[in-house]
Amino acid sequence: MGMVRFFVEGCGVDMNELHRESGRESVDSPLLLAAKGAQWWHTAMVVPHFIEWSAESNIRNHLGQTPLHVALHSKSLFREDIVEL
Repeated sequence: MGMVRFFVEGCGVDMNELHRESGRESVDSPLLLAAKGAQWWHTAMVVPHFIEWSAESNIRNHLGQTPLHVALHSKSLFREDIVEL
C-alpha cells in the first residue's frame, strides 16, 4: 500500500487516466484494475483510498464497464466487499 500512496500522493499519478497494458486490448484506470479484487489488499486498502483520493467512480473501460460492473463480474472472493464500498 505504501507504493500506491507514493505514486498517488508523491508523484501525482492521475487516478483517472486510462492505461493500456502492453500486448492487451484492455484499457483500465487504477480503480478499474483494483475493482477486480485480485488481492485481498485491493479490497481492504486500495479501493477505499482511491475513492478517498477522488478517483472517478463512473469511469468506463474499453468494454463500457464501470468499477462496479468490473467488481460484479469478477470471480474474486472479495467481490462482494468491493461492491459494498
